[in-house]
Amino acid sequence: MNDSESAIIEAGDNMLLSAEFTEITPLYVSRNGHTILYKAQRMGKWHVLKCLKPEYAGNPLYQGLLVKEFEIGYKLSNPFIIQTIGMEDVATLGRCIILEYIDGINLRCRLSQGKMTKAEAVRIISQTTHALEYLHQKQIIHRDVKPENIMLTANGGNVKLIDFGLSDADSYAVLKLAAGTRLYASPEQLQGTNTDLRSDIYSLGKVISEIATHTSQPLKRRLNSIAKKCTVTDRERRFQTDAELLKTLNSNSLTTWIVAAATLIILIITLAVNGLQHNVPTKVISQSPYTDTTVRPATDQAPATTQQLSPTPETASGKLTDSKRSMTTAIDNFNKDSRLAEINSFARQCALAELRHSEKVMADTTISLYERSDYNARTVQRIEDKIKKEVKRVIGEDSPEYSIYLSAAMNISLSTIREYNFKKYSGK
Repeated sequence: MNDSESAIIEAGDNMLLSAEFTEITPLYVSRNGHTILYKAQRMGKWHVLKCLKPEYAGNPLYQGLLVKEFEIGYKLSNPFIIQTIGMEDVATLGRCIILEYIDGINLRCRLSQGKMTKAEAVRIISQTTHALEYLHQKQIIHRDVKPENIMLTANGGNVKLIDFGLSDADSYAVLKLAAGTRLYASPEQLQGTNTDLRSDIYSLGKVISEIATHTSQPLKRRLNSIAKKCTVTDRERRFQTDAELLKTLNSNSLTTWIVAAATLIILIITLAVNGLQHNVPTKVISQSPYTDTTVRPATDQAPATTQQLSPTPETASGKLTDSKRSMTTAIDNFNKDSRLAEINSFARQCALAELRHSEKVMADTTISLYERSDYNARTVQRIEDKIKKEVKRVIGEDSPEYSIYLSAAMNISLSTIREYNFKKYSGK
């Protein structure tokens, strides 16, 4: 008896778990395509059976497409891609691709449910990009990236890229058909010209644009900017690799905090110059072993490397106007605030702990390379989330000072990451 005919007998019982598929029920019928999906049980486990519609079952062209889909999917092993288990003849259905069953919903359904958190949106985009990067490294183009083909697991909301019915690989010289869903297909796909990995990047950009509409600022601006570069008509101006897209996705979160910090400094100084005498913090970062980016009062001597503004008559004569006194007072009061030191200390220790733990995970070869890479890519996101939680605890999210303290802490984490990586890679 071969493996496909094997059976399991439960100890103490005579109950036979058959290797045959049972409880076969329709799961999805492709409206315009040539396949049907069924849900079926075997050995106490759910599977998905993908076969041809009856009207296509005897057509050699579509039989060849089904075999091609199986051969492409069967060689893949990635946590963010559906697993292809095998191909068998199933009674009443004919030849079927056997797929893992995913308990969850597709991204289209998730988008219809409303707003996404920043962490969820970034996770979905990051994991989908990792899945595409894996495919592209194997010279495979998906050619039908869209929300309906991105499944999200019920446990954790993790991505599973599905449906390789339109996929193509360099190793195939036959069945080179035009493919794609019009709304998501790249211009070169619609024109029937040669496609490459940048076609998938274009389609992903369309998906990112839809995700952006379900997020809040400033993430919406970030995602729209990324989507815009993905979907440039001239593919030479798109992201050229998935790694480049991932780098932008992960680095932009840091840039956002730098820009936010600079904007807040300008705002605070403007308020102070206009004569507001509140205890508004204008020091963005307390002094640390890593950097000195303290905002100095107008009377302080700036570092020699800092560009100096031309002195006004008041400052040239050594006199302070009332507005400058107000600004100096605000700075002095903020410098005495013990909460800033507490938050900055937390930000530094948090960043160091996450960086060290990420290094341990990356060195753990018992974990797959893709899981390790995904964990490492999310290091900055984890640091941000923990710092936000701490600032909420110390300052209060409703406080008018919340954003400024948060920017200060984020900049401390940036300095820590920069110094840590410098020491790590320079050997100092």
